[in-house]
Amino acid sequence: MKPTFKQIIFLVFFFVGIQFSISATSNPTTPQNETILLKKLQSKVLGNDSEYLFSYNDKKITKIDYTTFDGVTRKGYFKFTYSGDLITKIQEFTTENVNLFTSTFTYTNGQLAGVVTEEIGKNKAEKINFIHNGTASVTAVRSIGTSSQQNNIVENEVMYFTDNKLVKKVENGVVSSSTIYEYDRANNPLQNVIGMDKINVYLNTSFGIFSSSGLEGIQNNRVKQTVYTSKGTLEYVLVFNTTYTDVNFPNTRMSPPNSPGAFEYNYKY
Repeated sequence: MKPTFKQIIFLVFFFVGIQFSISATSNPTTPQNETILLKKLQSKVLGNDSEYLFSYNDKKITKIDYTTFDGVTRKGYFKFTYSGDLITKIQEFTTENVNLFTSTFTYTNGQLAGVVTEEIGKNKAEKINFIHNGTASVTAVRSIGTSSQQNNIVENEVMYFTDNKLVKKVENGVVSSSTIYEYDRANNPLQNVIGMDKINVYLNTSFGIFSSSGLEGIQNNRVKQTVYTSKGTLEYVLVFNTTYTDVNFPNTRMSPPNSPGAFEYNYKY
C-alpha cells in the first residue's frame, strides 16, 4: 500500500538533494539547543502547499496537525504513541477523528525491526521488514497484502550508513536507482525529539509517511543528493539554498530556479 499524497509530503522522503550556502558549521550542544523543538513546518513541494503544527509532551511528539493543498484542501492530524522512549504507533485521523491509517512499529533489543501500516476499513496493509547487516547497511523489504498478512514482496532498498547517517541507497523495484547523500554539520529540526533516532532507518526509506519532509537526516541536514540510474548513468542532482537560525537550525530551504523541481521549506521553533 503506497502512501497517500499528503503522507508522501508529510515529514519523510522523495528525498531532496541539497547544495547550499551555510551560515554556520558548528553543531552546538548547549542546554538551550537541547530544548529547541520544531513547532511549525510550511512546505511547497512541486506546487503543493502544506502546513504542519507539532505538539509535544516534554520532548516526546504527541500530535502533528496538517493542512495540505494539492488542488483540494485536506486537513487532519497524526497521533503518536510511545512505549518508554520508543515510538510504537503513528495514526492518521481526519478532523472528524476518523482513523485512516495506523502504522505499528516493532523493535528487537531497541532496534527497529519492522513497520506495518494498515489502511483502516479497507483490509489493506503494507509491511516493511528491516534486515540489519552488521553496522554498515540495512535492507528494507516492502511487502503488501491484507490487514492480517502482507506476503507479496514488491520492492526493497539497501541503505548504507556512516556515523548513523544514510550515505547511499540502492532501490530495487518498479524503478531501480542508486542515490548518494551528503550532510551539513548543522542541527536537524527533529534531533531533540525523543524516539526519532530509533526510527531513523524508516525515515530513510522511500515507502513510508515521512517522505519529502524537508526534515531528513536526524542529526544533521542533507546538503546534496545525486541520483543515478540502475545502469550507473547520472540522472539528476537536486540543490537547495539554506539559511540558518543563530543557533544553527535550518530556517529556510529553497531550491534554485534551475533545479529539477521546485521545493521550499520554512521552519518555526
